[in-house]
This record gives sequence, C-alpha cells and structure tokens, in this order.
Amino acid sequence: MPLAILLAIVGTGTIVSLLPSTAWYIRIFDFLLELLLYTSFLAAMAALLAGKWRNALVGGFAFLAVIHLVRIWPYVVVAPNEIELGRPEGSECFSLLTLNVLQSNRDYARTLDLIRARDPDLILLTETDRKWLDALMPVLQNYPQRMAEPLDNTYGMIFATRLPVQSAAMPMDRVADAPTLYATVTIPDAGDFELIGLHPRPPKPGQDVERRDKMIAEAGMATPDGLEEALTLGDFNDVPWSQTTQAFRAHGGYGDPRAGRGTFPTFPSSAGKLGWPLDHIFVKGNLHIRSFAVLDDVGSDHRPLAADVCMIPESSD
Repeated sequence: MPLAILLAIVGTGTIVSLLPSTAWYIRIFDFLLELLLYTSFLAAMAALLAGKWRNALVGGFAFLAVIHLVRIWPYVVVAPNEIELGRPEGSECFSLLTLNVLQSNRDYARTLDLIRARDPDLILLTETDRKWLDALMPVLQNYPQRMAEPLDNTYGMIFATRLPVQSAAMPMDRVADAPTLYATVTIPDAGDFELIGLHPRPPKPGQDVERRDKMIAEAGMATPDGLEEALTLGDFNDVPWSQTTQAFRAHGGYGDPRAGRGTFPTFPSSAGKLGWPLDHIFVKGNLHIRSFAVLDDVGSDHRPLAADVCMIPESSD
C-alpha cells in the first residue's frame, strides 16, 4: 500500500506539472521534475518486489518515469550535446562570471577574492544593494565600463566589463520592480554582440510567474540592436527544461552548453549536485562557448557560473 500511495502522489504531481498555468503552486512543480524522475525510477525498482499489484505498480511508475525523462531529456548526461565546446579557429574570446550574491550575505571578501582570482572580462552580479556595490568597488574600479542599479528588494544588478561597450541600459520592470540589462558589447578584432542580463522573480506563495515568464520571453525576442550574435545570462529563477525557458530558447534561437552534459545545479549552493540549475548562460549566432563551469560556494545561496565565450570575425567565415 505505501507504494500505491506514492504512485498516487507522484501521478498527481505529474499531472499538475503539465497544466498550462502561471500560478506559483503549479509552476513550482517545474523544479521537481528531476526529483519525480528519480522517485519514479527507484519506486519502479522497489515495486518489482511487490505482491499481486506488482505489474500495475511497476507499469505505473515506469510510465511516470518515462514522462519525466522525456521532459528533462536534453539535460541527461547521455543526451546529445546541443553545442560543442571549444575555441573555433580564428576566433577571439573573453571570460565572464555571473553570480547571485545573496543580498543578506555580508561576506563580501569571498566574492572579492573570487573576482580577483578569476579576473573575468565581463561580470554580471544580482541581488546587489548599495552595500554590495560599495564593498565590491575595490575590484569593480578595475573595469572601465560599469553600470549598476543597487536595490534593497533583492533585485539589484551590477554589470562591469573591460570590453568596449557601444550602448547599455537597465530598464526597470515597474511591476516586478526588477531591472533587465541590455548592452551592445564589442569583442576586439571580432565584432559586436548583444548582452542581456536577467533576474526575474521566482514562483513562491503570493507570487505567480506571469511577470517572470514575460521578462524571460521578452529577452528571447528581437534584441534592441537586432544583432544575430547575442548572449543572455543571469539568475532566471527557472530551470532549463521548463516551458518558459524552452520557449525563450526556441524563439530566440539560443543554445545551452548544459544540454547533453547534465544539469549543473547552482542553487542552493549547499546542495551540491542535488540542487537546481537556476543560473544560465545562453548564446546564439556566431558566439561559441569554449568552456563553462559551476564554481565553488562563496557564501551565497547560489554558486557562481563562469564561461569563456568566443566569436569568429565575419571576415573569417
């Protein structure tokens, strides 16, 4: 009977996760798909030892496991790689770092040490208030191009780069009270690309995902300067297999370095490989990812995400 009850619970969760709704208590199931897959698979194995209901239990759990496997399939390590990693011949590259610092985290030194050690060419930090901005100035002052929107509501943002910036803006979504970064950046000897930095609000009690989904969807539409080369990064507060992020990637034509390599979870930082991949780096056009990695915990509830991004000059095509 315990397995039958579990089958009913997992089955109900599966059905709920398929509902087309922006309600937080529906969309929160996007975060549970991986757990539901593992639960279904292990329960199917345990059901082999059951009595007269064995076949029904094994079949039920196996069916549910297949549903969840199909939905997260691109992020299973045996799935095909969506994009190849490496530096294309003749390309020019730069390094980047993105991190949700956790506004209430006041251990500034670990983030300062991380930036000094990695020395990235481009940085996007979220959940940054005025205290964070002031504390990070010893390293941020080394970046000639900077833009910041310090906020006390956990949706502040800092952008800094040593690459030339043609234009940059952080328009505020007044409903979500959260900015989005739009910038056109130049890779010397390669060309321009558009950069979009995101940190929409997550699903939680009293907070549905309509605004989150809209912010993500708008980032997947035509970029301000209409360039084919674009890089989107940040804390999406969403998993890559959700309907929202899949639609963003499909409409924008973005590739995901995670696909075919695993989930690479970034939240919560204490969970290691058992958490959720909420922080993302997506590229499209003539941008390529040479390498990417989820870095060690630096005191936030998110782990940093780093990558080397390359671009082939048009003359090299």
